[in-house]
Amino acid sequence: MSPDLESLLAAVVANPGDDTARLAYADCLQEHGNEPRAAFIRLQVEAERLHPYSNARAALEARAQALFKRHWVEWWGEVCAAVGLPTGGPPGYRAAGGAALVPRRSPGDGALPRDQCPITFRRGFPEAVSVPALAAGPGPCGSYLARWAAVSPLTELVAVGAAREPRYQWPEGEHLRTVRRLQIRQHSVDTLRAARDSPHLGALEHLTLHASWAIQPAVVAGSLAFEVAAAHAPRLRHLSAPIRPNRVAEMFARAEPFAALESLDLELFSPPWYESDQAEPLRTFVESRHVSGVRRLAFHMLDNSDDLAPLLQSRAWGRLRALDIDFGNARNRFGVLRRGNDLTGLKELRLAGVYLTAEAVRDLAAAPLLKRVKHFALFGAYENGRALLPLVDAVDPDRIETFAIGVSHFPERAANALRAKFGDRVRFLES
Repeated sequence: MSPDLESLLAAVVANPGDDTARLAYADCLQEHGNEPRAAFIRLQVEAERLHPYSNARAALEARAQALFKRHWVEWWGEVCAAVGLPTGGPPGYRAAGGAALVPRRSPGDGALPRDQCPITFRRGFPEAVSVPALAAGPGPCGSYLARWAAVSPLTELVAVGAAREPRYQWPEGEHLRTVRRLQIRQHSVDTLRAARDSPHLGALEHLTLHASWAIQPAVVAGSLAFEVAAAHAPRLRHLSAPIRPNRVAEMFARAEPFAALESLDLELFSPPWYESDQAEPLRTFVESRHVSGVRRLAFHMLDNSDDLAPLLQSRAWGRLRALDIDFGNARNRFGVLRRGNDLTGLKELRLAGVYLTAEAVRDLAAAPLLKRVKHFALFGAYENGRALLPLVDAVDPDRIETFAIGVSHFPERAANALRAKFGDRVRFLES
């Protein structure tokens, strides 16, 4: 690598949030004859600035993905050579969607699906790493991450702690100082404690803690998750965590350090053997003065849409700008959305796991809340294609900027009606 490229790469690694350094690096790559990589960086940087559901972003991402599919072997080979991994090409990895690589074989003992272990290029660089994806090498995964700065920033880490393979357990070290996003999945007690006690996560802003049924009882798993979040709370801007049973919800909702959060994802799912009322932990959060200032709120695996009533009718949540609800494919009516509500500042609404009956579609079409949003996304399945036509009246055509539909086999007649009314603002996605 030439000295000017080395200098610019060092600037990217030192300040991952600065697009100017990335674009300067792309310009230098082009001057040295590497036009495909330069174009790839520019496309990903430009796409990142647009709304995730805009057609303009989809077009840029498609162009970037096409370049990635043609050149990933070369680009990933450079990474492997720099960090010490033994293979960079098809023998160990394959290209996936979203400019990502996944192992060709399930890592370790085979308990982890390979598609859940990606290495993802973001804004031109492989800066999002799932630890098990590095298991192709003979050494501990942390040893490769320690050299990652030679080729890319390391800003996002997925740690999987329940697997038995010691090579890719928690990768403590100086390389964690640049990690801004951490996701802990299928975690063990040891992984949670290591993340809680790490002295190197000073840049952490985005923390995702998935529920782990390997840790029983559920309140123990929730308590450990709370300890991890609380240890890094003063810096966190986004938190995603399981909140069942209600004792766990109370821990998070009553913790004053979480008052600085801007985004909050709440996982409500419980295994079949654990019975509890979802409405109780929801009420606990809605009534909390410490978290009501968040701008984005998400609920995952919500069984009953009526449980949203306390939130929709609470003036304390007036700062909320984005609401994301996953119903887990439960049959729901949406009469609760037809009532008056106090979320006057809401700009974005995403509904997933929705089963669109004729009644549900009528409720959505008549919901005042939908008329206020600028971005609306709907994912799920439908009962009767003809019943979907009222969706054209669900949002205000003078306000809406993106209208995303993620419904398999969406009927052409309803799709054409949406295109006729909203033009390029409507986007059909794979559900």
